[in-house]
Amino acid sequence: ACEDRSLRPSSITIEDVFGEIHDIGNIFGIAQSAEAVANELQANLDQVANTFEDVDLSDIKVFWFDSFNDDGVYAGACCGAPGMIMDLLGVKNVFEDKEGSWATVSWEEVIACYPDVIVIVDASWDTELEKIEKLKEPRFADMKAVRGESWVSIDFSYTTPNIRNVEAVQIIGEYIHSTGLGDSTQVSSKSKKSSNEKDIILIVVIIVFAIFVLSLTLLLYVFTCRDHDSLD
Repeated sequence: ACEDRSLRPSSITIEDVFGEIHDIGNIFGIAQSAEAVANELQANLDQVANTFEDVDLSDIKVFWFDSFNDDGVYAGACCGAPGMIMDLLGVKNVFEDKEGSWATVSWEEVIACYPDVIVIVDASWDTELEKIEKLKEPRFADMKAVRGESWVSIDFSYTTPNIRNVEAVQIIGEYIHSTGLGDSTQVSSKSKKSSNEKDIILIVVIIVFAIFVLSLTLLLYVFTCRDHDSLD
């Protein structure tokens, strides 16, 4: 029988993946084993979250590069496993505004997104090396991720909803951590916070100085009035 597409969820979440694990466990009478697997996966996600506990990764723009052909680029969109993986990590999916699990976009759109990191899907029919060779074309030379060769390879098996999605979060998270991209975001956040604190201190100093000048002016006025009264 053909698939009933109306049964597909509008977007994939990690709860959907865990739900499938529990369903399989119940079907085959291994519910406890399924629970153990789900708990281990959640623990791995928690570990990634702890690594970036004080870091805001939402400014790190990621392009999920699935494949390409004459019509354009097949990219990770809003609502499938690629989108879920990027959401779990907390990075910015450059094509989160595209509907579906994947979307066909133009190379001009990719260039305009100016990604910090490229996730390259490696498959036997569409290899990582072929995609890297494509990215080395002169028209992509000004892209930040291409200049710095900021890309990380993910096997195709990680890119559909399954238990390997969590490992994909770990792989991409470890790459971002190892390159210092997360640290630079943290420094940026701290710098913004420090700048805001300096602005507040400056405002307080100005207010205190204004009160001091006003008080001094009032005192001078009082003494001047007294001098006039004594002369009279």
